[in-house]
Amino acid sequence: MTLASNKDDDLCWIAPQPVTRKFDLDDVLRSGQIEFWYQPKIDLTLKRLIGVEVFARFCTPERVISAGELIQNASSAAIVALTEKAFISALKTSANLCEIGVDVRLAVNVSMPALRKIPVVDLVRKHRPNGGKNLGLVFDIPENQVLQNFDEVVEISAELRRYGFSIAVDDFGASLLAGKDAWNSACATIAKLRGVGFSELKLDRALVRNCDNDRQRAEICGHVISLAHSFGSLAVGMGIESPGELKTLKALTCDIGQGYLFGRPMSEEDLLVLLWNRAIRRETPRKKRAGRRVAFVPAKPVTGSMRMRAHWVY
Repeated sequence: MTLASNKDDDLCWIAPQPVTRKFDLDDVLRSGQIEFWYQPKIDLTLKRLIGVEVFARFCTPERVISAGELIQNASSAAIVALTEKAFISALKTSANLCEIGVDVRLAVNVSMPALRKIPVVDLVRKHRPNGGKNLGLVFDIPENQVLQNFDEVVEISAELRRYGFSIAVDDFGASLLAGKDAWNSACATIAKLRGVGFSELKLDRALVRNCDNDRQRAEICGHVISLAHSFGSLAVGMGIESPGELKTLKALTCDIGQGYLFGRPMSEEDLLVLLWNRAIRRETPRKKRAGRRVAFVPAKPVTGSMRMRAHWVY
């Protein structure tokens, strides 16, 4: 608290302004306190979990720091180190999910400079699951970086497919809201992307936001989804927060949904508990399951129809 004078020269208390601490990514990495949280990706047709995206988090006593804040002004070496840790975490979590019979693909956000330097092959050999149905990982690369490094992305994409990995074009289409000229440019962009062989085209949050009430956004979403399908790729709606946005994207035949409507990023433990509880809800008659929840995940595979239902109902 600080003291100040008002217009009558009487002393009064003024609440201090909150101070935003700045965190150095190198220091955070050395501390070993980086955590990796996981956000569900949902098959909008089958209403089940189809994938999980990895997000870096740094938890302080005051708040949770996102990766976006951590990488501001961070060195390129620190960003590469963070990406490598995220990749290893995704491989290990994929193995843990396989052990309980949850076969989904994990996605990792990665920049092209980081992807060039990460020893992907060595890390895969060391950390990938040995058993179960391993579906590989998805590397989410921003649209602008894909286009700036097109030939290299094509080469890397072919190499990754040998290990069951694929590339998703991230944050696509925000510029389309600028008008017709932007759309013509985007059509040329997507035509060029055909050569990458990407598995997913992820609609930017700017397109998805309020698409149920904004006709222009809905039309653009529909065009992007159709183009993704014409290339044999899946369309992912990012940042879905309302039932209206979900309903609109389903009507436009969007394949996958992701956003707070389905679940916020959560720790691996919380994700496993959530999946197990949903499996129990599926298997247990409504009258018998009242209040039944588990605080742990048994170390045995999910079997039978339970295995088919580590899934979502919304």
